Amino acid sequence: MATVTRSFERAPDTREVSGRALDGVIDDVLRPVPPLMRRLMSRHLTRAVGAVRTVFPGLDPMLKRDPYLAMIGGAVRCIERAENRIQEIDTHLGVQEAALRYASTSAERESLYLDTLQFLRRTPEQLRGDRAAFGRFMDWEAILELARRAQRSARRFQQTLVFLSSRALSRCGPDRGRTPADVMEKTGFLESFHRAMQLRLPVHLEREWIDALVSILRANRNPKQGIVIDPAALHALAVRAQNPWADTWVQCSALQAWLLASPVDALRLARQRLRNPDPRIPDDIFVRRFLIERGNDALDEVSSLDLVQAVLAGPDPSPYVRQGAILALGARDADRSWPLLREYVLMREEWDPVPEVRAAISLTLGRWALQPHGAEIAFQEWRLLFEREEDPMPLRVAIRHAGDALEQLISVGQFDGAVAEQFALELVAKGVQKEWSPTIRSACEDLLERVRVASLPGFASFRETVMPLLVEQNREGQVDIQAAGSAEEEEVLGRLLAWLSRRTYGLYALPRGAGGGWRVTVGHQKRWRLWRWIHETLNPAPDKRQAHSHVVARRYEGTIRAHPLGLGEESPTKVPGEPVQMPAEGGWRRFLPLPDDFLDALEFGSVKVFSSEGVVRIDPPQDRRARWRLRWAFAKTYASLAALREQSRFGNAEIPPNAYIQEMRRLGFAVAFQPHAPPEHSWAAPYFAGAEPAAAPEEAPAS
Repeated sequence: MATVTRSFERAPDTREVSGRALDGVIDDVLRPVPPLMRRLMSRHLTRAVGAVRTVFPGLDPMLKRDPYLAMIGGAVRCIERAENRIQEIDTHLGVQEAALRYASTSAERESLYLDTLQFLRRTPEQLRGDRAAFGRFMDWEAILELARRAQRSARRFQQTLVFLSSRALSRCGPDRGRTPADVMEKTGFLESFHRAMQLRLPVHLEREWIDALVSILRANRNPKQGIVIDPAALHALAVRAQNPWADTWVQCSALQAWLLASPVDALRLARQRLRNPDPRIPDDIFVRRFLIERGNDALDEVSSLDLVQAVLAGPDPSPYVRQGAILALGARDADRSWPLLREYVLMREEWDPVPEVRAAISLTLGRWALQPHGAEIAFQEWRLLFEREEDPMPLRVAIRHAGDALEQLISVGQFDGAVAEQFALELVAKGVQKEWSPTIRSACEDLLERVRVASLPGFASFRETVMPLLVEQNREGQVDIQAAGSAEEEEVLGRLLAWLSRRTYGLYALPRGAGGGWRVTVGHQKRWRLWRWIHETLNPAPDKRQAHSHVVARRYEGTIRAHPLGLGEESPTKVPGEPVQMPAEGGWRRFLPLPDDFLDALEFGSVKVFSSEGVVRIDPPQDRRARWRLRWAFAKTYASLAALREQSRFGNAEIPPNAYIQEMRRLGFAVAFQPHAPPEHSWAAPYFAGAEPAAAPEEAPAS
């Protein structure tokens, strides 16, 4: 057999074929790595791959027959060499420090310095610079720093090699006819792992070793029985998993590996950590949350629900951990998880005092709603939540996720649109009954409109064909849509654009004339405006932006308008007319036309502004001379009109919400508002009323 082995090593094509295969393995291993991480590791990866190719000829012939085994074996050999180099540096420094105690002259000390620098493999150019620095800054402390830097580089080199070998090991699964234990033992990875666990490694390298084991175990996972690995490796994981004073991420990685390798034993420790949290260890909350999340992935359903119950039954003192337990239920079957959520969270007399924890309930219900039999459970519990909840933050989260679930279920035909609309109408009425803040009532009306839009006949085709074209456009991009242009289709198009503009730029449609159809412009345009020229002339300032035109302003090219939901200024700017966010009213109130909408109506004629709250129709005066007079009036009073819009809001005792629209009507515009919600429940209707409405409640402070 020895003769055959030597003959195999001398075969002329062995190294060449295995070398090409090794390149393929490296490409395969690095393919799933995110591009940014790959760029950050590029220097270390180049060095590691070069080192593996260097040691490749000396590998065992059995390893060289398989490129994956050769990759792992070469990486292990390089890891051992790097560790030996680190130990050699420590030994050399100890000897040199002892010799320096007996060095009596500067020449003797410089000789020892030079010897150490040569041992650290400094280049000839570096050595010349080091000699010139003797007696100035190149003393023993500086040389020690160079040595520590070399050791840190070696540790980073080891970390990269462990990363490569673990990714290759994860591909040597049962589909290749191997077990993880056999591959780790054959390549020497297991022996190298044991040696590393016995050393006092930096935290990042220790975690990399354990993460390597995690990736191997994950590729061969068995949620019920675990995976057979070396008992010594399992013991090393247990020691780190049971030590609450160890580094937090080392604990987390060890617990995850232990959950994959031995679920029964790890489950016992997990219960202990979750039921008896130590308040003296503040970072333990991250470990407990990590246990819930990774246990949900690694364990079977019964075991993972047992962990969640241990947290909720306590309850755990940390809201961060309680939130993780509730979110973990969303990844499980609704029929089995629902009793836990109902018993320990929803039906308790006193709800969890932390709003963020209660908000997690809606995230879980949103995931259940998309399961085959979970929609009924989810909306039953949402009704209970809307009845009991009073804090704005959980209410906003619940409304948003209920809308996401209903929209998706209706669009695929798994939920009756009429039932969903009734649910939304009840929620809108509840907002009026319980005197919810304008922010929450706005979200309720948005939910109602989302449900109705999802039930429109053309919603599916719009989402599949038109929506991708509009989303990929930059601002001022244009897309042509074929449509008959009837009043009914105009209404449908406006509602669809308002639905999409909730997450994109504003969308503005203009009839194409004889060709038929619509041209949709994405976002606003910047054009010369007379009012801006007058405003900048009358308000000079030295702090204006340079290389930027100050005589252009917004222009919206379309008679059908759907302003964006979220794009607005967080604070007022020096330029009048910019949308400004108002947290107390749920945003910048896109349903309330901007002065630019009225100014554009003088150019385009009748325009409609679509939003979740309703449709606003603006009709300019019919007389041409009246329009020209309005243009000049806007040019002189644009800033005051924009200020009036911002001041017309709920809670302002001096200016009622409808003052802005009343001023526009006084100027000669006809403004009509058609709410999507029942008029008596619409929170936006007072902005368009002819008389001053009663003041709405202010935003309740989040607890």
